[in-house]
Amino acid sequence: MIAGLLVAFGYTLALTTRKTLMENLDRDLQLRVERYRGELAGGPPMGQGQGQGPGFGMRLGPGAGRFAPRGQGPGQGMGPGPGPGPGPGPGGPGNFPWFRRPTFFNANGETPLEPDQPRIPVDPGAVASALRGGSGFTDVLLDEVPLRVFTAPTTLETGESGAVQVAAEVGDFSRFWAKQMETTAWFVPVALLVAGIGGLFLTNRALRPIQQVTTLAAEIGATDLGKRLPVQGTDELATMAGTFNAMLARLDRSLRETEATLERQRQFTADASHELRTPLARIKLTSSVALATATEPDDLRQALTTVDEAADAVSRLVQQLLTLARADAGQLAAGSCDAEAAVREALSAFQDARLQADLTPGVRAAISHDALARIVSNLVENALRYTPAHGSVHVRLASEAARVTLEVRDTGEGIAPEHLPHVTERFYRADAARSREDGGCGLGLAIVQALAEAAHGTLSVESQVGRGTTVRVVLPSAAT
Repeated sequence: MIAGLLVAFGYTLALTTRKTLMENLDRDLQLRVERYRGELAGGPPMGQGQGQGPGFGMRLGPGAGRFAPRGQGPGQGMGPGPGPGPGPGPGGPGNFPWFRRPTFFNANGETPLEPDQPRIPVDPGAVASALRGGSGFTDVLLDEVPLRVFTAPTTLETGESGAVQVAAEVGDFSRFWAKQMETTAWFVPVALLVAGIGGLFLTNRALRPIQQVTTLAAEIGATDLGKRLPVQGTDELATMAGTFNAMLARLDRSLRETEATLERQRQFTADASHELRTPLARIKLTSSVALATATEPDDLRQALTTVDEAADAVSRLVQQLLTLARADAGQLAAGSCDAEAAVREALSAFQDARLQADLTPGVRAAISHDALARIVSNLVENALRYTPAHGSVHVRLASEAARVTLEVRDTGEGIAPEHLPHVTERFYRADAARSREDGGCGLGLAIVQALAEAAHGTLSVESQVGRGTTVRVVLPSAAT
């Protein structure tokens, strides 16, 4: 395509140049004829007052260097001897061919104005046409020399009609045009070669960063999203690399979150299965032993009591799992309640001398009554479980700056710093060796956090080993 464009451009340029040169030549020939016609009609001789030098005057003496037709004698022919040739005639410079000068031909094809040097028309047909009143340009060959001829009718002062004819060589124009075509012929492949080499260099240079980015992008797998593409400069490629890196960061973060969620689900399923297996095993074992060996009512009663306790444990665990599932699905009921009444109701289930309460009356919280009672029950149960008999558990309810604060502080054994960030994780126990009868199932604080966050509240835990733990729940207050 580029080669075709270059060839078309070169050919068009050559044709345009040739056309322009020919038009200039035609105007020059016309100007010569018009001046000569004016001279014949009685104007000043050519070369006097017409902008031409003396070489164009008509009334020059014989031997002015004109070429005569073939076969003329010495000094009058195209050559220096009796035959034709390009030699000069006598008395002239010999470098101005006669056909370049306008020549008058009468109706007989003679040159009456120059009887000493008779000539024949360069283009007799054009002269005949001019004698009939026509004028125009023709192209002829004279001794293998291409000529451009202009012929026009004219009239002498005596009233005699005739034709004026002038010609000029066009060989230089043809050679110039041929040289242009030759130049185009070798310029096109050279230009294509240079353009190809330059284009290949520029293309490789431009595509090298893209190739590097493509190679690095291909090396990044689903399990290796931590890699990043190099960002150099501020061009479009750098922008693309930066955008790609941002996308990788989002994918990496999303993948990590997904993996963490799946891991939590797997752990949750495993822990829930383990927690359910213990009470179910107790139920199965007790019932099987009772059916096989128990015959006395007291033995049967003891077996039924054990089964009932295990069933309660299963029921509590299932209820806790259901609460967490609803929290994950965003299905926990919203509402508001009398915070003091809900706290007192929850505390009434615990008959323990270590328990102390400091409740501000008239406080309303933006949480349902059952949810707040569940929070209090879980926090107090945990606090009593890990507080020795001589310790204390203090429950405080207060309203501060449109927020309701529930605080449960104990003087128990406390939580080690390394376990503190994980106490709200599901089924997490700070002491793995602790029995489930003492340590519960590890869902208490997870449920508290889920209920608090569902009500747009917060949960915080502070603890020191050997000095106790303080759990603080902050909830939005409700309008009274």
